[in-house]
Amino acid sequence: MDLKEKYKMKGDSVVIPKISVRNLTVIYRGNHDTPAVQDFSFNVPAGGFTSLLGTSGCGKSTIINAIAGFVPPTKGQVLMDGNPIMGPGPDRVVVFQDYVLFPWKTVLGNVEFGPRMSGKSKNDCENIAKEYIELVGLRGYEHKYPGELSGGMAQRVGLARALASEETGVILMDEPFGSLDAQTRLIMQELLLKIWEDLHKTIVFVTHDVDEAILLAEEIIIMTASPGRVKKVIDVPMSRPRSYRDIASAEYIQIKGEVLTLIREETLKIMNVSSLVKK
Repeated sequence: MDLKEKYKMKGDSVVIPKISVRNLTVIYRGNHDTPAVQDFSFNVPAGGFTSLLGTSGCGKSTIINAIAGFVPPTKGQVLMDGNPIMGPGPDRVVVFQDYVLFPWKTVLGNVEFGPRMSGKSKNDCENIAKEYIELVGLRGYEHKYPGELSGGMAQRVGLARALASEETGVILMDEPFGSLDAQTRLIMQELLLKIWEDLHKTIVFVTHDVDEAILLAEEIIIMTASPGRVKKVIDVPMSRPRSYRDIASAEYIQIKGEVLTLIREETLKIMNVSSLVKK
């Protein structure tokens, strides 16, 4: 395939995506083979923010796991900086819906974990951890344990830990705010936006929440019902920085209407509620 077809062109030079998923198919083997994702392709540029949006069971988490290196492709390729992903690595980190913190470590100890694993000195690890703890608004909580934190605070620790590993260029987020109450979730979304705008990390964000996808992402990939395929890619051209106030804008409402229509089509296929489908 010609490079111009594989990658976006910038002037006369080739811009290799940070993440490139090419014709990805993942089949879970068992008594009955289950295709989770089929012939799925998309690119994420360095510093980009892409959201995967679809119904439950459409393969969103499978794609995140394939990029993380946890799940090998049955067919196709997953590339980072043009190189095939062969397994997990420190250049990618996953933030899950569950907090996945070490309960025996303090906030400081949890955030220090990545720098320690990369061989940094004790002093450097502490300085790096404190920087990111402050970034997520948890200064003063360094010596608290996960069991002493609210859900939103624990998720902020998880985010700080993901950011503190300086080798990490890609953050994979699998419905990270799904278990939070509505008010905390909105604050976490705005915090993530600010961090992304400041640090320019590449983010792939899984959600089933339409408003969340529109508020956060530069590009939304709408997925079909299982097995997951690309139904449509929607650009979100809204200006940045964004905040909760943008959800009342005409541009936001127009995008939301299109996304809801596409998601509804896939949900009706799953539920098979023919009485709601206009003839």
